Order: sequence, then structure tokens, then C-alpha cells
Amino acid sequence: MTWNRTAERGSVLGMRFVVLCLRLFGVRAARLIAEPVVFFYFLSNGRARGASRDYLRRVAATVEGRRALGGPANLWRSWMHFRAFGRSLVDRAAFWGGLGGRFKVEFPERPEVLKLLAEKRGALLLGAHLGNMEVMRALAKERHVPVNFLMFTAQARKFDAVMRSLDPDLLFKVIGIEPGSVQFVIEMQAAVARGELVAILADRAELSSEKRIGRSAFLGAPAAFPLGPYWIAHLLECPVLLLIARHREGLTYEVCLEPFAERILLDRDRRGLDLQAWLDRYVQRLEAHCLATPLQWFNFYAFWRADPARPTASPADPLTASPAQERARGT
Repeated sequence: MTWNRTAERGSVLGMRFVVLCLRLFGVRAARLIAEPVVFFYFLSNGRARGASRDYLRRVAATVEGRRALGGPANLWRSWMHFRAFGRSLVDRAAFWGGLGGRFKVEFPERPEVLKLLAEKRGALLLGAHLGNMEVMRALAKERHVPVNFLMFTAQARKFDAVMRSLDPDLLFKVIGIEPGSVQFVIEMQAAVARGELVAILADRAELSSEKRIGRSAFLGAPAAFPLGPYWIAHLLECPVLLLIARHREGLTYEVCLEPFAERILLDRDRRGLDLQAWLDRYVQRLEAHCLATPLQWFNFYAFWRADPARPTASPADPLTASPAQERARGT
């Protein structure tokens, strides 16, 4: 059995267990139940702990970041980073399990999104491993807005089946990415044509084609990021929005939705420059959000390594991939 299958099965079992705890004891109690597990992970995984300290040191090197951290990037703040990650996983399970009504979601830009959808204009949402993107389920369920997440096919079918077993009225759809196939791009285009949202996480390069990786200055040093999201936006020809859903306190989240581009166009003669410009713009906004809420960016691996060789990702995360349709369209 491959690691991916083992991890996928563990993720599914863990998800069901957390949802059961949530339903029996509530969100706050489930967060406490999860803490010993997260603490064991913190103690036993030196690489993840070191990656956390490295990231937090880069944050603390700025005045704004140190102020947001409340002090230096020491072991205690690294534990607070892991603790925030554990809380986020529990909250994700709550939204997946149909318990989003127990949270308060502040969404100042909600009218703009509803206007966009009322006009039957689909949009691409660029997210990050910052905060909790599953908060969008609150909007999806309340307003019957379908949201499509991209995920590799190996995990997509299983994940989709588990989510629907937890919540039969699920309005999230998983679009599976099959390497070398253009089918997922066709499905995305159909979703946008129906006036739906397509969501993709744009801050991890680990599962992108090596030809689709770029580098951009992030917290003081170059880091690898996927270029696939901007190719996808180019193909979809729709508005692009940056989505960050940050935890505030208790059971409160704030959704920050920023216009990113009315359309992303890649000129045939200067594609490399255009891709770099859009990547730099995304990374600048990601950095600003990390400095504002540093403990909520959850990438526990050596992000700034010179070699962008791919680390193993959680099978439950929506991931990016380069759109193979460019070859079919000759773009």
C-alpha cells in the first residue's frame, strides 16, 4: 500500500472521529480533545517544528510581524503555531460535517460576491493554506452557491464521497485533476459558465509540474510557488478573487475577499514575464496576510529550500496543477 493511500485512509478515519466528537461535545470541547494529538505531533516531528521556527523567524524580522507575534520566534510561539493548526483542522471538520451554523462568519464583501453570482458570472478564487478556506461553506449553504474545489483524482473521489456521507446537502463539488488530462479544465469552464465559483490553493508548489513552478520573494527570500493557478485563470477568462478566511476569536471567522483581476491574460510573446507579474502580486498579498496573522499560515516544511522538490501534502487539501488544456488549445 502506498503512502498516499495509507494517509488518505488515516485522514478519512480521523475526519469521521473528529466530526463524531464535534456532534457529541461541540466545537470547543473537540478542540481540547485534539490538543494532545497536536502536542504529540509537535514533540515528535522535528522537521515540522524547525520549519515553523524558520517561518516565524522570518515573520519576526519585520516590525509588523513581530508586533503580530507578540515577541520573538521562540519555541512557545512555535507551539502556538501548531496549536492554531490543530484548531483549524477541527474547525474544518465542523464545516465539512454540516456544523458551520455554530460559527459566526463575518463577511464584509458578501454583497459583492452575491452580485457577481446573481449576474451569473463565475469566478476563480485563489486561496492559501492560511486560515480556513472551508468557511466558504457557510456562504455556499446559506445562499445555495456551488463552490468547486480542485483536487487530484487519487484523493478526489474518496474525499467527495466522505464529505457527502457527512452532509448529503453538500454544495461543494470536487473536480478531480488527472495528470495529462484536460477533463478537469473542461469541468472548470463548465462550472464558471454556470455562474459557479472555482477555488484553488495557490501557495504550494509541491504537486505542480516542475515546468509550472516559479520563484518569488516571500518574507525576505525567494520561494517556490505554482504558476498553474494563473494558467487556469487565463483559460477560464473570468474574474479572479483572492480569498482568505482568518480566525478571529472563539468561534468567529472573518472572510477577506479581494479583487485580484477582472481577467488574467497571458501574452504569447511575454508569457514568462506575465506569469511572474501575477505570481509576484499574489505573493505580496499572501505576505501581507501572513504578517497580519502569522500563526494562521500552515505550511510545516522547509518552504525556502533552494530545491523545490515536492514534499508530501495532505490528501485532503485542494491542490494546484498546471492546466494541460493549453496544449490542446495551442496557447
